[in-house]
Amino acid sequence: MPKPSEAVATYGDWQVFPDGEIRNPKRQLRIYPDRLREPDWWIKLHLAYPWMAESWNTFMPALFKACKIAGIEQLTLTTQP
Repeated sequence: MPKPSEAVATYGDWQVFPDGEIRNPKRQLRIYPDRLREPDWWIKLHLAYPWMAESWNTFMPALFKACKIAGIEQLTLTTQP
């Protein structure tokens, strides 16, 4: 088992941690596990950071891994902030 401060998975610049936290050290961005259940946080993230468009293909696997770790089996995502 990795130490709490070590990533359990890495996808591009995205790291997933044992508690389900997602980090992007290059962009100094942290997404805490309690945000994963919010239906609109991901669209706010996409709108707030234009660089997300080029990072989406590596972010989505990190998101799914974080959800699996956090025990989230289904996501409800809205497209309106």
